[in-house]
Amino acid sequence: MVESSTGVGSIWNKNSWHWEERNYTDLAKNWLQENLVRIEVENKEQQVRVRLYEVKSIDGNASITIRK
Repeated sequence: MVESSTGVGSIWNKNSWHWEERNYTDLAKNWLQENLVRIEVENKEQQVRVRLYEVKSIDGNASITIRK
């Protein structure tokens, strides 16, 4: 009897052979828009505070490459 091994890759790449690239552009853009506005930098000595209030646009691509 031969047992089949189950990989952790995608549906088309069940045994995780070679490499696979996944698109994370939308996830990255959403994360950046939500978290960049939370950053605040303050210098009390010079009485300066810098904060982003709005992200108008984000350009680019984000992906993760999985390689065995």
